Amino acid sequence: MNPCVNVFEMALASLPAIGKVVARLLIQQFGSAEQVFRASLKELERTEGVGRRRAGIIKGFTDFRKMSATIESLERKNISSLFLTHPAYPRRLTHCYDPPTILYFRGQCDLNPARAISIIGTRNHTRYGKQLTEQLVQDLARHQVLVISGLAHGIDGIAHHEALRHGLTTVAVMASGPDVIYPSEHYELSKRILNGGGLLTEFGPGIQPEKHHFPSRNRIVAGMADATIVVETGEKGGSIITAELAQGYHRDVFAFPGRIHDEKSRGCNMLIARQTAQLIHSAEDVIRCMSWDIPEKMATPVQPSFFPEMDEQELSVTTILKEQGILHADVVGGFANMSAGKVSAVLLQLEMKGIVVSLPGKTYKLRGP
Repeated sequence: MNPCVNVFEMALASLPAIGKVVARLLIQQFGSAEQVFRASLKELERTEGVGRRRAGIIKGFTDFRKMSATIESLERKNISSLFLTHPAYPRRLTHCYDPPTILYFRGQCDLNPARAISIIGTRNHTRYGKQLTEQLVQDLARHQVLVISGLAHGIDGIAHHEALRHGLTTVAVMASGPDVIYPSEHYELSKRILNGGGLLTEFGPGIQPEKHHFPSRNRIVAGMADATIVVETGEKGGSIITAELAQGYHRDVFAFPGRIHDEKSRGCNMLIARQTAQLIHSAEDVIRCMSWDIPEKMATPVQPSFFPEMDEQELSVTTILKEQGILHADVVGGFANMSAGKVSAVLLQLEMKGIVVSLPGKTYKLRGP
């Protein structure tokens, strides 16, 4: 499978004046990238966030031949390109306000698993941080979570390595093009990841890592997961940014505490003190908070047809929970193609009707008989 965008999608993502937020608004307004380019100037101007200048840039674009050549190049290199509306696009990201318009992916894994965790930390880890990461991944292995990290030196690399060692799927989110491995010392690790997960980025082929790429990379690491775990970090750096982004996306954030005078633990202690992160001692704390210790299969599944009073959206959410078991609210919204606010309202109505049960960690399941 090598899904690729079409020329209109590639063109929309390539326009420098059309950022991620505006591109999403355009898709919501017109339904597809093709319809965006076919819209009239006045229709575009009336769209939120567009205005006369951006509308003129869209209508003035003509280089679709170049877009076609770019797509053909991606196909030759076996690089998948996933537009915001593609079924394989990470649905959890669509519940963030600024999802990448296009993602580039090498690998074969499912980017929409039932459970996904980001594990992050300092590049200059201590022995304590290494041991924590190894034990964390080992203990999470029985729950078959997708392990996401940033392919950096230190905690990131350990998390990827341990995920592969324990048979877990892992995705490395990159601050460079999908064919540019950074750091170069992780070239062999990246090859192993391709066989046990994938490499994901919003930067096109050949693009080198730049300083300003890393915060963009970090928001994908935060947005793709149900929860972010900070193992070990100082008071400044990418891990702190990622944790704050995850909190802003309404995701769970966890951190391991350390001794107050240990430089590499100060960031974790700070996140806990600010209540940005929940204090954890082991994977069991994460599992309990995420309700992953509750059996997913119920003895007698609830049949949606038993509830004729449900509207179409409630029926859709009920069917998803019946098929998938316990799910985070954001994942339900991804499956149902609903905004975070809408799915929360639907879940609340279903809870009031006694059809679903709310569990810790913003997760839900159908009520048993």
